[in-house]
Formats: sequence, structure tokens, C-alpha cells
Amino acid sequence: YSSDDSDWAVVVYDEVNEDFKLLSYNKTGISNSIYVIINNSRIEYMFNDQKGMYIVKPLGKINDIQNIKIILNNKVIKDYDFNLTSKEEYISKNKLVYN
Repeated sequence: YSSDDSDWAVVVYDEVNEDFKLLSYNKTGISNSIYVIINNSRIEYMFNDQKGMYIVKPLGKINDIQNIKIILNNKVIKDYDFNLTSKEEYISKNKLVYN
């Protein structure tokens, strides 16, 4: 989870497409506004108000992204800075696995 709340959002690596994706889950059924700021310039917006619903949103190729900030209901819940954190280490712990 990315916050103390039951609703959450995280960034995962998709090995097949070689990109980052936002993975979000609405457990409570409350309206969730999710903003993702990529490289401090591009903003993606998602809305999820359905209980039990997942959202998967492509964010971009891993080589093109240096930082990602996730804002859930006006609260910053994650701020990934791959200039400070190893992108390879993050990817090894946070990737989609296809069966």
C-alpha cells in the first residue's frame, strides 16, 4: 500500500512493454482522484469511484522517466526520484509478473 488508507496506488514495472504503469485499487468505494506527475512536467489524471475496482494506467518508458509523484485525494502518497534511488533496484521489487 502507498498510504495508511485502504485505497492505494503504486508504480510497477511492466517487463513485457518495458514501461512503468500506475496500479491503483479502490477498496472503500469512495471517490478517488488520482494525479500522477511525471518528470515534474506531465500530469496524468484518473478517477476511481467503484468499490473493488483496479486501474492500470501506462505512464511511459522507463528510460524516459526520472521521477513520479502520486497524489491521491489531494495528498502526496508517493514521490519516486530515480536520481536518488536505483531504478534497477526499484524495478526488481515492483514489477508485473505474467503467467
